[in-house]
Amino acid sequence: MFPIDAHYSDFPQKFWNSTQFRGLVTGDVDVRNYTNYKVRFDMPGTDDNLWYSFKVGPIHFVVISTEVYFFLLYGGLEAIYSHYKWLDDTLRQANLPQNRAKWPWVITLGHRPMYCSNAALRYCRLDSNPVRVGLLRSYGLEDLLYEHGVDVAFWGHNHCYERLFPTYDGKVFNGSYENPYRNPKAPIHITSGAAGNQEGSSNFRGVRQPWSAFGTTEKGYTRLVPYNKTHLFVQQVSAEKAGKIIDSLFIVKEKHGSYAKLFPETRQKKRKRGRFFKL
Repeated sequence: MFPIDAHYSDFPQKFWNSTQFRGLVTGDVDVRNYTNYKVRFDMPGTDDNLWYSFKVGPIHFVVISTEVYFFLLYGGLEAIYSHYKWLDDTLRQANLPQNRAKWPWVITLGHRPMYCSNAALRYCRLDSNPVRVGLLRSYGLEDLLYEHGVDVAFWGHNHCYERLFPTYDGKVFNGSYENPYRNPKAPIHITSGAAGNQEGSSNFRGVRQPWSAFGTTEKGYTRLVPYNKTHLFVQQVSAEKAGKIIDSLFIVKEKHGSYAKLFPETRQKKRKRGRFFKL
């Protein structure tokens, strides 16, 4: 798994030949219209590999593209529409009872996060973040994650690690005060981008938002362990401290599915969709 981005897809071919990938996410590779990525990797599901899904054990991984909102030169509005429709259809199928019985955990992998606390990355602190709410309020992805019951959303781009409380529409929906990750009432967002980068780390702001549970710029990687259909274990492993675990949590879900249906009392007023272009 390489769930961060293809920022280094122009590395020498020898490196990529010796490495097997699933869960590669496109991002920050606009210089050559994703050419290095497209010709070097063969991901399941689509011709150009930019979004796809696959299953491992009890997990259905859904790899999405956040770049369609930022590089209109390479796909325009059609790319936004195609990606949104594909994601809606894929998550709808994943959330069918017979599919949830086989693959109860639905996890998305994307490049640019919907939420962050980093000082220099302003877009993911804004209500207008296009990954969340769409381009001109059209075809945002956060509602899809909520409506179709995505359990965890992993992101990269930011050179840090940040774990959120269960969050939707900028609000925290913990399972309970004592056990926020037991039967959470919204997706759990985790940015795992701390493996190291020549540009340096993405430092955090002094004041965090209520949805930010933990963050660090310490270099490391994230470990994911699905114990069964109800328990998922997440760890952040420090490379600077010889493999020490610096963050961990058990996500416990007695039921999987649409948060709007499982917890109707927390359902938010549906966002107004923009009129710039229609499905």
